[in-house]
Amino acid sequence: MISNGSWLKLLFLGVPVILGGSLGLYLATDFDGPTSLPSSCCNQSELKGGSKSFPLEQYDVKDTQERPSLAVDGKGRIYLAWASQTSDADKKLLLATSDNQGESFNPAKEVIKSGIFKAVSQMKGKTISRDVRMTPHVIAGKDEIFLAWTEALPDLSGVRMVVSSSKDGGESFGTPAPVHHGENARAAFTSISLGQDGTMVSSWLDNRDKKQKTFASVKGPAKTEFAMEETAGAGDPDKGVCPCCPTSTLVALDGTVYVAFRNIQDGYRDFYISRRKPGASSFEAPIPVISPTWKFDGCPHDGASMVLAGDTFHITWMDARSGSQRCYHAYANCNEMKFTATELHPITQGSQGNAKLALDARGDVHVVWEESKEAALVVDAGAEHKHGAQDFSAGVGRNIMVATFEKEGKKFGSVKAVDEKSGVFQTRPAIAIAQDGDLLIAWNELSEAGKAIKFKKVRCGAIVVKESKP
Repeated sequence: MISNGSWLKLLFLGVPVILGGSLGLYLATDFDGPTSLPSSCCNQSELKGGSKSFPLEQYDVKDTQERPSLAVDGKGRIYLAWASQTSDADKKLLLATSDNQGESFNPAKEVIKSGIFKAVSQMKGKTISRDVRMTPHVIAGKDEIFLAWTEALPDLSGVRMVVSSSKDGGESFGTPAPVHHGENARAAFTSISLGQDGTMVSSWLDNRDKKQKTFASVKGPAKTEFAMEETAGAGDPDKGVCPCCPTSTLVALDGTVYVAFRNIQDGYRDFYISRRKPGASSFEAPIPVISPTWKFDGCPHDGASMVLAGDTFHITWMDARSGSQRCYHAYANCNEMKFTATELHPITQGSQGNAKLALDARGDVHVVWEESKEAALVVDAGAEHKHGAQDFSAGVGRNIMVATFEKEGKKFGSVKAVDEKSGVFQTRPAIAIAQDGDLLIAWNELSEAGKAIKFKKVRCGAIVVKESKP
């Protein structure tokens, strides 16, 4: 139990606020949807049942980066993965499964335990130390599921990003294999995605060249291991890319892979997309999503999310061009990659962050994000980069929101809270699509009772507000 005296302060340990170096904290979530959906699933207008809760450890209360991951396999089984710190020196990766469309979950199983590697770097004459997180990702293929995570080497001299597969519904996993070949790789802010043709792409940031760059490795459909990693984004010649914003990945139907990262370009920190087409020997030059917009000397710890609906490419992200954090959405024809961008959900006060997209089998695009109603603190464009959280003296509530893209209006429509509560802090949502077409949403929730992973099933169409007839 968290004492009343420390509750409001702890509430802000995960807040996506950027002020004098107090930075937002997000990691990307990957999505693999079902192969078919009932055509009538979107004619409902209610949230479905209560949320499920998976308590975390006291060590996890202060963590600002770990978050849950969701996937659904071809049989409709739901997989929920997350990391939890068990001691000063160890973390574990947990996996819970549901065989009944999310109505209940089997007890969570410990898949792996890892030591905690502390990365130490120099920036502007200062020594910066941070724990490298496990950052688990669960993705589902046709006949197997995959778990990816970052683990410390046995001697704690470094870390590696690995992936392991299971063909028995998560009951057992094979030997983890690295996604990279470089011995000096320190994979962090990771992502991994699987295409329908079996192509898998992983991405991460590491500073093997003394500055953070975006790296990616691809495993072809018939391959047993990942190819040598490539630089997907080098960023500024002196500074590299934004050093602590998670990367995001996507695999198109034809095997084209996309990697999104927050770049540093002439002081601006906006998102770029690198693309590698099937058979190509390297990634193409990164494509800017928008013209230089957000000038900021800091790192917001907030990544992008991407889906491809037919030939329309969608991407969401957060920036603070207006002085406070707002989520944005852009779309483009995937052949032209010339984007139209708007605010995801315009609000007059408050702050937003950590938007994540999911695509269902009908081609509908859904989004979740976190949002506070209270007035947001103004972002200092000259804030120095820092790790860790800043203490605040006042508390605000934060809820996970959900909406669906309206194809005719080319915007996201009616917005609803997934599990609206006051006096709690909900952050880092993950989203997937159930076999029956409903939305599956998981997030971190901090309250006076402690911190927990929450899960809720939202009936497809619940986010459409129907007007009552007179």
